[in-house]
Parts: sequence; C-alpha cells; structure tokens
Amino acid sequence: MGTRKHIAGLLGLALLLAGPAFAGPPELDAAIDAYLEKDYSEIALIRRYADAGEADALAIIGQAYLYGMGYARDQDLGVTYLTRAAEAGDWPAAVQLSRIYAYGDAGQAKDAAKSAEFAVLAAKLGDPAGPRRLSQMPRELVIAAGGGAYLSPAPADTSPAPAEAPVPEPAAPSSESTILTRARSGSPDAARLLARFCLRQNQCPSTRTEAHDLLVAAARKDPSAATTLGAIYRDGVWGGTPQMVAAAQWIGYAFEMGLESAQYMLEDLPRDAVREAGKEHILIQLEARDRVAAAAASSQSTDAAPAPGRLAASLADAIFDRAPTPDPVTLASGQRFAILADTPLSPNGDAAASCLLVIEKELDTGRSELAETALLQVAANAYRSLVNDPTRNGGLDRDAVTMAVISHEFALRQRPSSAPTALDCRRNYVPLLASASGDKP
Repeated sequence: MGTRKHIAGLLGLALLLAGPAFAGPPELDAAIDAYLEKDYSEIALIRRYADAGEADALAIIGQAYLYGMGYARDQDLGVTYLTRAAEAGDWPAAVQLSRIYAYGDAGQAKDAAKSAEFAVLAAKLGDPAGPRRLSQMPRELVIAAGGGAYLSPAPADTSPAPAEAPVPEPAAPSSESTILTRARSGSPDAARLLARFCLRQNQCPSTRTEAHDLLVAAARKDPSAATTLGAIYRDGVWGGTPQMVAAAQWIGYAFEMGLESAQYMLEDLPRDAVREAGKEHILIQLEARDRVAAAAASSQSTDAAPAPGRLAASLADAIFDRAPTPDPVTLASGQRFAILADTPLSPNGDAAASCLLVIEKELDTGRSELAETALLQVAANAYRSLVNDPTRNGGLDRDAVTMAVISHEFALRQRPSSAPTALDCRRNYVPLLASASGDKP
C-alpha cells in the first residue's frame, strides 16, 4: 500500500485520495510503513526528513506528538508539525487541522476562522471532499479565507412563480411603501414584513414576484427570513400548492445558520420531504439528543443501571462537547490505543465502542474492496460482542451500554480527528480482545 494512503488512514480522514500514491525516498517510505505498523525504531529517520521539510514526514511526526505514539505526548508540538505539513502541501493534515480548530480539539481553542482557513487550504491542495466541507461552514468565513470559489449558492429557488394578476393589486398603505424601500435596501426584517403583507394579505406596494425575490435574497443570509420563506412554501402561499421539499430546504438551512427554533418547524414537515431536501441528518441528530436525554433520565431513576451519575455526566459532556480528548487506553501488550470517550465502560470497552462506530462508518461508505470489507465486518462483530458482554465491558447492562455508546457517537461527530482509524481498529481487534479478557466488572 502506498505511503500516502497509509497516512490518510492514520489521520482518521476516511477519504479517497486523488492521483497516484506518494513515491518518496525509499528509506523514508519504509520507515513510515514500519511506524504505521507500530514499529517506532526508525522515528529518528522520519524526524530528519521532517526537519528537512518533507510533508509526509512532517505529518507523521505531528501524529506522533499528538497521540503520544513514538514520542511523549505534546499536543501543541503535534499541531505545530501538522501545520508545517499542511503548509508543505499535505492536504490531509490541513483537513485534520480544520477539524481540530472547529472542535477545540488537541488542546487548541475553538477558532472557526482558522478552521475555515485550513479547510480552504485543503481544498486548494486537492482535498476531493473540499467543496462539501466548505459548504458546511459559515459562508462569510470561507469567503474571508479565500474559498468563495468553492461555495455553491444558498438553496436554489426552484419553486414555480405564479402568474402576476392581470389587474392592479390593491393600493398599499404608505407604511408598506416604506417597508418596500427598506426591503430593497437589504433589510431582512423588512423583507419578512413585505412578504407577509404582499404574499399572505395581498397588499403589495410592488408585485408579488418582487416581494418573493426580496425574501429569497434575505433568506440566504438571515435565518429568520429563511424560516419565513419555508413557511410560505409549506403553506402553498407561493405557487398555489404546498411545496414541502422547498420548505424543508429553507427551514433546514435556517437551523444550520444557528436558529435552533427552526427544528420544530422541520420536525412538523413530512419526513420524506426532509430527506429529499437533504436535511434528514438534522432530524437524526435531534432524535439522538432526545434519546440521550431520555436514557440519562432513566439511568437516574433506576437502581439497576450501574454508576448512573457518571453515565449522565459523560452523556452531558458528550452532548455539549465539554469533555476533553481522553488519553489513549493501554492494552495488555503495552500498546496505546486512541478512544473517543471515557465512559463507565471498561477501558477496553471504550476502545471497542470507538472502533465499532468507526468501522460501521467506514462500511457505510461502501468504498472498501471486498476483501477489506469482509475483514472490517469480522472486526465489527468482535467489537460488538465485547461491548455487549458484561464480563468484559465493565459490568454494564444493555441500557447502560446504549448510553455509553451514544457518548462515543457524539464524540465522533464533534471530535472526529480524535477517533482511531478503521485500519487500526481492523488490525488490532485481536490484541484488544485478548487484553479485554482480563477486564473485571
């Protein structure tokens, strides 16, 4: 396997690499392959190439410091080396740095502007998922970072325009003319009022088409205007019939811009329309949050679940992204293994829960070759068995296991850069299972 593909796995990116595999100095290539097999004997050689500015070597040394694999853990130094790797042309390092600053991971403060800068750099260096990543970030930050060319516009207005009435519409009060002037100057509040007067009450100082178009322009930047536009499509006020997919697009867009109350409007729409609009992931996230809250309440009201206080605390930390990145667990062999969350599961149970989610995510992509898919499935089944076995998971029952796994699920969404890789999970499930045989409830 090419070194560069190895590195993408180590960084936890789960991305397809464009172009041929990296072909660097043979001794560096061999040293990196050995390192990724947990043989750190040639790390000094990798360090020499890193100090000389070799991008792949810089990325490896960054990981070594970030996770304490070959060097004593030093997250700040790890970020420094990853930054040098990105600046030297390694787009996976740029993607990881974007995630680090997005989630405040690796001991760094959250910095949305820096996250956008590194995401734009990754796109420029060849990240095939760059445009998609950038589309999920605040537009103004992406544009400020020089990535405007990668952005697609806000949801396109594909709703059919009704024909204008052939007779003049009723004269509008002078106050509505003032609202029209303000809406034309870019006021989102005025655009919302104009839409209410013109589209719902048929009191237009201009035309229905202009009122609609001014609201669309405002909705691209203002979440309240986006929900107003969504409600207009939902109610069939524009076009004559309800347009649920268009409604879901704009209401979901409002939620993504930060308007939490938009979730209630989105939940009231037909699920199929939300799915077709590409916004079902919002509902899935909200449903997961509700399950967590219900499970936490249940754990506090029953004596059967072990350590309910810690379960509830770890869930709350996961939901609100308050938990620091946990230290890797140490297997019986002495090997250190990255985990997503520190829960009441045994250390090996946490490792198994992290790996189970990572592998399932990789299998869902459908990108692995048949042989690799079979190996991943075997590993996933083994991890699932460990997580559900009270004799190896720390003595947790089914409900407590569910809560713990949800904590890992939230951590994977919020701090994906801290996850073990599918490759590491597949390679290490046998020693991890062997190590777990010593776990006691």
